[in-house]
Amino acid sequence: MKNRECPYCHRKIALKRCLRYFYRGTNYATTCNHCGKEIRLTKEPVPFMYCFCAGILSAYVPSYFFLYRLHWPFLKAVLYDLPFLFLCTTACTILTFKRLFFKRTD
Repeated sequence: MKNRECPYCHRKIALKRCLRYFYRGTNYATTCNHCGKEIRLTKEPVPFMYCFCAGILSAYVPSYFFLYRLHWPFLKAVLYDLPFLFLCTTACTILTFKRLFFKRTD
């Protein structure tokens, strides 16, 4: 089975429906946008703790380096930290979308 594929009609689930898992979590069922049947995730795509730790480290480590090692002002350090935070968020999002597998809810 491919990622984001409906187990009933074998067509791709829309990204709009998959984006709901970022806000609500993985413990709920959704419907296929083609056949309208209810589907669930087989498992959590990326463990929450991995994404949480990656987010904290991508914000903390560069901020620590810029603030305490280079002695930059706070605003300048935050501006230089934003690309690291954006890169980490993008990587977690891509990993999550690549690991979305659905199963039937019988």
